[in-house]
Amino acid sequence: MLYFKQPLPRIVLQMNIFTNIFVYIFASDLKILQQHEQSMKPLRKLLLVIPFITLSFQSCGQQGEVKHLSAKDFQQQITDSTGILLDVRTIQEFNNGHLEGAQQLNFYDRNFGAMLLELPKEKPIFLYCNTGYRSAIAARFLVQQGYTRVYNMQRGIMEWNINRLPVVRGAGEPTNQENHFDINQLVTIINHDSLVFIDFYAPWCAPCQRMMPLVDSLIEEFSGRVHILKINADASQELVREMRIPGVPYFVLFHNGNIAFHKGGMMTRKEIEALFSKYLNP
Repeated sequence: MLYFKQPLPRIVLQMNIFTNIFVYIFASDLKILQQHEQSMKPLRKLLLVIPFITLSFQSCGQQGEVKHLSAKDFQQQITDSTGILLDVRTIQEFNNGHLEGAQQLNFYDRNFGAMLLELPKEKPIFLYCNTGYRSAIAARFLVQQGYTRVYNMQRGIMEWNINRLPVVRGAGEPTNQENHFDINQLVTIINHDSLVFIDFYAPWCAPCQRMMPLVDSLIEEFSGRVHILKINADASQELVREMRIPGVPYFVLFHNGNIAFHKGGMMTRKEIEALFSKYLNP
């Protein structure tokens, strides 16, 4: 039996149902996941006090810290280091553009945790994903297993792309091109319609998928009054770069050709309808 010096309420057990990893996150570390608060709600229902089967809790008191870096600092670190560069996205995301020299390991693979632990502890480990969320979880897991030099690209390859840093295209399965837009298409639309609302999403993004039914219903409800677009960020990377979209989901409202509103993260029907009303009924 295990005994804890700290009371249990200070500890959160996050069960990653995709990878069968048990990741222990202290309350002080939850700031890593703040931008994904909405996406965590279903997982919070799984916060159970259960036997610690996968990880030894004894290492938590001795763990180091993940170093979260901006895209440019991350680039400098991997240039100066002989460590391991790991892309934890799916193979489709990887083929759509990855950092040169990166190895690919799918976060959603059921054996992801076991494969992570095959990495050598004596080398620095550099991790990234699209937005920094999946790689942050993987980085914390490694630190709790005794890895002492773990680096995470805090805002992921989306920030890397915004800064126009180099990527390598894979030869595998092409990116889903549904809802692809380029800058010329968008300019034509916002110059034609007085009110244009854009939902930037990605197929792999769980919060984006939860927003889809709401966005679809709004398209029907506001037909003829608000032009609502769903733009696939993965398929529209040049547009995302030009508009400096930092992550998904991300919402932008154009009024008479100008940006009137923008926000990252999930939105409620009430929030969106109030936003539309502000410009439809001034």
